[in-house]
Amino acid sequence: MTSFRAIGAAFVISVSATSAHALSVTGGVGAADLATALLAENTGVVIVSSSLSGDSRGAGTFTDGDVIDISEGVILATGDVTDA
Repeated sequence: MTSFRAIGAAFVISVSATSAHALSVTGGVGAADLATALLAENTGVVIVSSSLSGDSRGAGTFTDGDVIDISEGVILATGDVTDA
């Protein structure tokens, strides 16, 4: 399930610009929050350490992604994710 979310996050960039339904994107999310967003609930996986290199505006989370059949996940971009 985790790998599917990661693929969906990359797919969001191209779909959201042409979709009539907007995703709700939160930018500037830290590394620990990104890692947590990728994990399915109750997996038993514990995040011990996390780091994010680069501009924090290029990483975030999204909700309301039902239009792309992924209700929530992580979005990564080369620019500001709130512009995606």
